[in-house]
Amino acid sequence: MTITTPHAKAKVSLKPQKLVSKIAGLVLATISATSAALPTFLMLSDTASAANSCQCTDYVSRKFGNFRYPAHAGDWDTNVLPQAGFSRLPGVQVGAVVVMERSFPGSNSQFGHVGIVESILPDGRINVRGANQFVGGGLFTEVNCLNVRVTTFRTSVTGRNDVSFWRRGGGGVIDGVRQVNFSARTAPGGVNVRSGPS
Repeated sequence: MTITTPHAKAKVSLKPQKLVSKIAGLVLATISATSAALPTFLMLSDTASAANSCQCTDYVSRKFGNFRYPAHAGDWDTNVLPQAGFSRLPGVQVGAVVVMERSFPGSNSQFGHVGIVESILPDGRINVRGANQFVGGGLFTEVNCLNVRVTTFRTSVTGRNDVSFWRRGGGGVIDGVRQVNFSARTAPGGVNVRSGPS
């Protein structure tokens, strides 16, 4: 079999592995020789994993295993995070998912906002790592989102009911106490029987 390229003519065998190897070599040699730009399908070995611009919900979902989220960010506290195995925390905690409802200053007034608490400032404001945040530090790429940055929200989260904090499984440490989940069943007579921590 003969393969013709603009710069080379080569005779290759019909053995599958060698054929593929020869074709790949010829293609790359041709591209290098002509200094042509690589088409997108050759530049990326897996276009599905290429970094792209993400919504805040995309970023948080990817950070925690790509769970499904049919709702806007501001609604995650009522229907997304509990179904994805997250437990609400009594207060702010580094590493927790933060849900800012539409009324929280600095969140999107139509959709709300979610991110991950990066740090807590002494005055109760928080630095949030997330995608689609328009102010803050420089952009970087994480979990295939190329528009991630850390933003300081200017409003203290202390005492507000339009912001909540979540951890997967509820197994975190809050005020020095390890949080655990128990499975429970009701025994005859209405007594609640619990197993050990899960």
